Amino acid sequence: YDALGTPKVAVVNQAFAKKFKLGANPVGRRMDQGNDSLDIEIVGLVKDAKYSEVKQEVPPVFYIPYRQDKNLGSSYFYVRSSIPVEQVINAMRAKVAEIDPNLPLEDLKTLNAQVRENVFLDRMISTLAAAFAGLATLLAAIGLYGVLAFTVARRTREIGIRMAIGADSASVRNLILRDVAILFCIGAAIAVPAAIALGGVTESLLYQLKGNDPLVVAAATALVAVVSFLAGYLPARRAILAPHAPADAALQKAIVDLRNAGEIIIGALPGHTTADWQAAGCDRQLNLRDGRWQIEPLK
Repeated sequence: YDALGTPKVAVVNQAFAKKFKLGANPVGRRMDQGNDSLDIEIVGLVKDAKYSEVKQEVPPVFYIPYRQDKNLGSSYFYVRSSIPVEQVINAMRAKVAEIDPNLPLEDLKTLNAQVRENVFLDRMISTLAAAFAGLATLLAAIGLYGVLAFTVARRTREIGIRMAIGADSASVRNLILRDVAILFCIGAAIAVPAAIALGGVTESLLYQLKGNDPLVVAAATALVAVVSFLAGYLPARRAILAPHAPADAALQKAIVDLRNAGEIIIGALPGHTTADWQAAGCDRQLNLRDGRWQIEPLK
């Protein structure tokens, strides 16, 4: 019966035994509370458990009988029962009132409620992080679509040149999508490792959540890939279907002759500049001089 006047005893956790190097079985060892008297005997060892913060390391803890504590201010009791919570609370209040009607009984709650309160901030942070991550992904997708669509739209005249000098719609579309795929792969090669690295940092701020979830990373990458494809495909499709100035018969024949001679595809169409031909991969152009098509270098 551990009361005042009886030998002092304590139970320690594993972290306590490890910190003070008490070995695997500290029972029988002695300790004190800073008075160098070693007047407390260790009589038990319990497993480590979270104390006040679920994210913190388990602290070294020892437990002493409350009847041997001269400075006891308050006590916490845990009650296990199979009956409904309301009945347990009423029974506890009645039992405490029998012992001392003036003894207050406060802050009664279930263990699940206590856990929810303890991790409330972590849950809120994780919810906000998920919301902001979704918003950031959406904004990134919108921005990516806008930039790629604008870039492809600027190549409309180049697409017209390519189709006028014989390129079919499939080859032009594949050319645009290949360029978009290259940009996507470069961005993914930079973004995915960066996201994984930052995930390891944010993991320390969350409880029982992984900062590097493969499904989340794969889903975000797939979303950006789809957006990139649409950003390249839709503007390219509009450019391909747009009406383009046809080349006349003499120009078409000159182009065919140059192709047969192994020359790089070149040509000249009204309304297109030298920059358009350069973007189309030409190193020379055909210009109409005095009613005849002349091969001239790009200027």
